[in-house]
Amino acid sequence: MGAVITAAVVTVEWFESDIFDGPFGTLLRVGIIVLGALILQGVARITFRIVARRAMRRISDPDPADILVSSRDRRGHARRALAGATLVRSAVSIGIWTVATFLILEALGVNLGPILASAGVVGIVLGFGAQTLIADYLAGASMIFSNQIGVGDVVQTDVVQGVVEEVALRTTTIRDFSGSIWYVRNGQMQYLVNQSQGSTVAVVDIPVAFNADLNHIRDVLNAAGADMMNDPELGKALLEPPTFSGVQDLTGNAVLVRAVAAIRPATQLATTRLIRMRFKEALDAAGISIPWQRLEIENVTDSTD
Repeated sequence: MGAVITAAVVTVEWFESDIFDGPFGTLLRVGIIVLGALILQGVARITFRIVARRAMRRISDPDPADILVSSRDRRGHARRALAGATLVRSAVSIGIWTVATFLILEALGVNLGPILASAGVVGIVLGFGAQTLIADYLAGASMIFSNQIGVGDVVQTDVVQGVVEEVALRTTTIRDFSGSIWYVRNGQMQYLVNQSQGSTVAVVDIPVAFNADLNHIRDVLNAAGADMMNDPELGKALLEPPTFSGVQDLTGNAVLVRAVAAIRPATQLATTRLIRMRFKEALDAAGISIPWQRLEIENVTDSTD
């Protein structure tokens, strides 16, 4: 610390020497200030690249001590490191060039008092005008640092449901299930449902006839669910076998029974479709038909004619 203070004192004394007198001295002082700012910004950029390289290496080549940490958690750690490095680099760059600008103006003999006073007023005006922009950045930083969302997650927001393709400080890019790309401002997300954290549930509702044997249907569905655990397509997606849950509803032409299954995150849509298909095959094999709506037309004639 003492060496740093001594170097600062020597630098100030050197700036006050006769070599910086006159127009040439002013240009020399401005050049040294700009050069120093560029050097500091270069150091910040190199530091950011080192942090980014280490973060990406942690994803591609994890430490053996982190073998129990999921790939999603590693991506979350890396994403937070990248976001933090970006914020710090931006703040450092703004600080460096702000100080450099004031030093250059002072070297040119500009009175900084009126400029600082007007800068306060301009800052207030810009603050009111950039409220939405600031809200987007703060919301994005909060989502990244709290690991609420990540690339590849299946999410549902106020306006769209789909797969996250990119998470930035201001916007989140989501591809919906029809293939369209949505650019959602982070500050506009009033709520966010993440279906890729922890486990999720697949729900299948099946209509059966009113006179069907529900106990037999329960046995058929439970047996089919147990077989799905050994299914090469479904086995990896299922955490528990699909089981008969009970009667969900009574409609005008059918009894609606429900089966549920705990499945791995981000596989809900595809897994639910496969479960529904396997149940249909099992019901067909057991001779249980799914009722359909029928329209009966009765031709009534007048007996007096």
